[in-house]
Amino acid sequence: MRKMLLVSIFVLFTISLGTSHAAINLNMVYSPFQGGSCPDLTPSQIQTAYGFTSLYPQGITGKGENIAIVVAEGDPRLVSDLSEFDSTYGLPALINGSNLFVMYPFGKPDGQSKNWTAETALDVEVVHSLATGANIYLVVAPNESWLFNAINYTIYNLSVGTISLSWGSSESYYGTYQIGQLNDILLAASQRRIDVFAASGDTGAYNGLSTPNVNFPASSPYVIAVGGTVLQVGIDESYQSESAWNGSGGGESGFFPRPAAQPDLSPSRMVPDVSFNAGTPMCAYVDSEWAGYYGTSIAAPAWAAFDSLVNEKSGGTGALSLDSLYATYYNEGSTAFNLIDGGNNGVYSANGSYNMVTGIGSPKAYQLVMLLSKTDYQISFTSVSRGVIFGINGVNYTSPVSLNFSFGEKVSLTAYGPAGSGYSRSAFASFSGLINSTNNPYTLAVTGSGVITADFNAQYKVNEFDIGGRTNISEFVNSGSTLQFSSPMNATYENDSYSLLGYGIDNGPTLHQASGSVVVDAPINLTFVWRRGAVVHFNLDGAPADANLSVSYLYYVPLSNAISTYISTVSDGGTVLGIPQTVINYTGNPDYVNGVRYVAFNKSQIISRSVDVQFIEESKYDIKLLSADGAAVSATEISVSGPTGNGTFYNNTIWAQTGSDFSIRSIIFAGNGLNVLKSPVYLSPLNSSRNITLPISDITVSLGLYLGIPVISASVKFDYGNLSLKNSTGLSGAATFTDVPDSGYNISITAYGSNYDYRDLSGAQQTIEITPFIYQMYLIVGVISIVLAVFGLYEEIKHRRKKKAAAKHSIAPF
Repeated sequence: MRKMLLVSIFVLFTISLGTSHAAINLNMVYSPFQGGSCPDLTPSQIQTAYGFTSLYPQGITGKGENIAIVVAEGDPRLVSDLSEFDSTYGLPALINGSNLFVMYPFGKPDGQSKNWTAETALDVEVVHSLATGANIYLVVAPNESWLFNAINYTIYNLSVGTISLSWGSSESYYGTYQIGQLNDILLAASQRRIDVFAASGDTGAYNGLSTPNVNFPASSPYVIAVGGTVLQVGIDESYQSESAWNGSGGGESGFFPRPAAQPDLSPSRMVPDVSFNAGTPMCAYVDSEWAGYYGTSIAAPAWAAFDSLVNEKSGGTGALSLDSLYATYYNEGSTAFNLIDGGNNGVYSANGSYNMVTGIGSPKAYQLVMLLSKTDYQISFTSVSRGVIFGINGVNYTSPVSLNFSFGEKVSLTAYGPAGSGYSRSAFASFSGLINSTNNPYTLAVTGSGVITADFNAQYKVNEFDIGGRTNISEFVNSGSTLQFSSPMNATYENDSYSLLGYGIDNGPTLHQASGSVVVDAPINLTFVWRRGAVVHFNLDGAPADANLSVSYLYYVPLSNAISTYISTVSDGGTVLGIPQTVINYTGNPDYVNGVRYVAFNKSQIISRSVDVQFIEESKYDIKLLSADGAAVSATEISVSGPTGNGTFYNNTIWAQTGSDFSIRSIIFAGNGLNVLKSPVYLSPLNSSRNITLPISDITVSLGLYLGIPVISASVKFDYGNLSLKNSTGLSGAATFTDVPDSGYNISITAYGSNYDYRDLSGAQQTIEITPFIYQMYLIVGVISIVLAVFGLYEEIKHRRKKKAAAKHSIAPF
């Protein structure tokens, strides 16, 4: 399991140049781990994220440059630690006496602390991992009190262009005189064009104290103070994001005024100037073990390594300075720096511009090296088309032309093609080569030499003519390209409607299609063909809000010569497309508003640009229908006539024009089509209800035989006009017909095999006596049977009487 250990050293020391002492902070934290390879940032990831890998292929590795690292006590195992580090990450070997020089100008260390051991190894490994070709001078003071003596020795005795300092003390530990003496040493380095990079600290704006303060030597106006960020890299080692590290030292100096190069945000020297990753651990091999280290002890030596690359590219020292860094920041901004926006150190926040946590940001190594070293590049401008003109920074050049530019210089580029005719031309297509873009003009920032080619396409003019011959499109199209075109089926133009018949190309036939395509190999005239109609506007006069109509009208069928009937729904102010002088019909459901009904009156008109539809207001009337005997009845259909036309209703409620007389023309029951009214019934609009007695009753037909015997199960048919009803007699011999006219009707009867017809009857009760033939036969047979029975009885009596008389006169035998 990994655990984090904060290493902070507060040691009292005596500066050999004075008698005061200060606590020295080593600006690093290490994170030990157990087993396996180091999981933290590798040199390759840092190189890639910050853009160092774009410099190495050009041979810019710090070769021939000398970097001094000033520490106390040193690392007795440095050579073996470096050997393991370099071999693990494939870095060139650092060999003591060849490209690594360990120096003890004031004698061997008095002792050896683990913290200075780690600081020493980390500083050297950071510098070497970024400036792989540079020579490293490790200047070791015997203890912390000799550190500034070691800086002084380095300035006057070593031929170095860069010094890295990963340590410092709070300004509060110094007096004005003492800090002035020490600052003079740093002034001497600046005067000899030696760039000094100092870590801003790892304990935020408060720097371990109760009030905000900054570290020295980072606060010196003669050094470049380096703050810390938190770097995030992608799987491919690319730069993903960066935010301020909360441990980054920063703030305002209590001794030094603001250098002229810094932005006017404070009268005091502000710390830091720049920044680098310090919050994401980096793998280091220290004292024979791997660990992850973080802190501004990574950031300061990283910038020192970067400085050596600038010196190599520019051919000498001095290209990178406080002034040149800020000038580049002001002029180039995010081109040269990763501007940090987000995070804070307890007092100050990173905001995307200069701030007292991350300064002006971290380096975009390749761009910043080229900008600081003032590198020139040659760019050639050419085209395969003849007569091409390049406009470069406001000056026109005939192709081809080659010009020199400095790195980062802004170039405004425009390519002009050769002149063409009214129907053909050469049109810009793209820039290729050093840039790849379809934008013309184009602005680029120079980052290297190369060739820029302007490509042009031959084009032909395409004209598209629409309604009335007006030009819809007139444009140039690339030769050989396929032109796709289409049109809507219907359109309006200058208050008229149009239906698409098709299109034609040049003088070709009309094709009944709405879309198509053509290969452009010459100028083209494309014409859409239309048939003219009318835009019909509807005015719904007297209609309530939201009223609408269903409209039936004739219009052209697109892409053909046919005409068809269309149905649409319109409201007041709505429109349809129709053919002038044809008939338009419309219907609409009545609208009911506050007990009043509104219906369209004139339902058929000739199409013109404007159609007025008149709505009438109708009131409701309740009709109570009574039979002749006073019983209430219901109608199936009631037909009404009024001033605005006829209407049909299907219950006892009718609607008629408000304030007008009207009449009921017919009343029909049971869906049989029978009008039970003898004549129309006239009604006044003053009466909202009306009782109407109809000439109808319940007709009962009673059938009987002689002697009043009822006829059962006889079929009885009622006929009146086209009304024909059937029923059967029950046990009482009666059949009833409900709500039928009570006069002028016919009755037909079928009973016992006989038929009887009775015409033009009147009255609600009909009693009919019938004598069917079979009934007559039954009666005759019955009478004969009775006669025969009586005769037989008579003969029997007569016979018995004779027999009795004979018995009286007879003689008995012997």
